[in-house]
Amino acid sequence: MNFAVGWRQVATIFFMLALASGIVFSSYGIISAPIGKEFHATHTMTMMGMGAILLFGVVMSPIIGGWMDRFPFQVLTTAAAVLLASGLFALSFVQTMWHVIAVYAVFMTIPISVCGPMGASVLIMRWFVKRRGLAMGIAIAGLSAGSFVFPVVVQQVIEVLDWRMALRILALFVALTMIPAGLFLIVSRPEDRGLHPDGASEPPPEQPSTRTKGKPVSIREVVGDLNFWLVAFSLGIPMSSGTGTTSNIVLFAGDLGIQAKIAALAMSTIAVSSASGKLMFAFVGDRFDIRLIQFTSMVLSTAGLLTLASAASVPGLFAGGALFSFGSGLLNPLWGVLIARTFDRAVVGKAMGLVMSIAMVLSVISPVLFAKLRDVTGSYATPFIFYGVAILLSTALLPKIKLRSA
Repeated sequence: MNFAVGWRQVATIFFMLALASGIVFSSYGIISAPIGKEFHATHTMTMMGMGAILLFGVVMSPIIGGWMDRFPFQVLTTAAAVLLASGLFALSFVQTMWHVIAVYAVFMTIPISVCGPMGASVLIMRWFVKRRGLAMGIAIAGLSAGSFVFPVVVQQVIEVLDWRMALRILALFVALTMIPAGLFLIVSRPEDRGLHPDGASEPPPEQPSTRTKGKPVSIREVVGDLNFWLVAFSLGIPMSSGTGTTSNIVLFAGDLGIQAKIAALAMSTIAVSSASGKLMFAFVGDRFDIRLIQFTSMVLSTAGLLTLASAASVPGLFAGGALFSFGSGLLNPLWGVLIARTFDRAVVGKAMGLVMSIAMVLSVISPVLFAKLRDVTGSYATPFIFYGVAILLSTALLPKIKLRSA
């Protein structure tokens, strides 16, 4: 059976993740720097746009997850693309930093969720079962592709023109590419095209839903499941450590007396290593117990953090950063696969949104806690060790996670 349309979903999600994450997250510092300079903003104020996305994401993730269970994915991705294009266009007209924060909160939160790992996971799990790990690994690699391409492109456009015109060009690019992709390429489910997951001749065997058909999914129903808390913290703790590490790695390099150019090269190494981890998941995700893969990723992340804690020069920075980011990259595509295996299929979207909320709360705290521990002790070794130990301890949660049949 021709299953090209299934792999088209993977390619489209790869592109959407690269575009949304590459512009909103990876290019945030590049976009916010000239804006902050024009408005004479402090570093703290300049970073508040990113904080606004994370804080609004905590509230919106369960709601968006519920939408994914109820509405066609074409509608959600198209609406997200419209919001992203509108937000970039609105951002080009801001007159104060508070306008910037409001634009990021109102316009960027939904696109980064729908066209991010959460949305990708929900769509891929509908189209793939036996090859879900492969499909997820390829699709999530779009995050790394976006971090390669867009910061460089955005910086070049800003240098040639100015930041306002650069944002308008980005808005036009999103409108001309991402909106049509959502409208014409995304297909919510294989059944909409008379297909079955993986292109099989018959639907895959799966555990029937235990819920009453049409019954609304309540938050209490999801959070009352022990699996929810086991999954939320076993995924959220490593995710938050990644946020804290990447947001402080350049400052850590400065503490070691490493030049800014070398620190930037370290960031590129981290991106390459993270992409390698995602692609590795594509090869192993369908072959091994998902909890074993998660355990491996967490051990690698811990080893990377402890290497960074003992680093005193460039080799330690590169080795620790590469090891940590490979472990994080291996974990990124695992979200959707693990959640699909631990929750009733009728509540997966809501469960994923709530898990993401827990992870976002931990991620909002992490960069601040990293910096606070460094300021109190005078060294980044303390937060690296703290989070390394936290990840290692959270591996004890993995055997308690109950998996449903694939």
